[in-house]
Amino acid sequence: MVREQEALELQAGYRQAGADCSIVVPNRIPYPLGEVENFITVDDFIFEWLDAKLGAARRLDPVTYL
Repeated sequence: MVREQEALELQAGYRQAGADCSIVVPNRIPYPLGEVENFITVDDFIFEWLDAKLGAARRLDPVTYL
């Protein structure tokens, strides 16, 4: 995890080198003790990005419980 400005500089460097790089900033949810980052949104973005790059993963057969 890095500060936003550092992430933007890192992204610019990667793009200059021709690498695919995306910045993801999690949503912050207000909470009485401070803000909490919503990493589920970030996880969804990462999985969608991986599917786009690697192809959709093989879907597993449903589990049957006995």
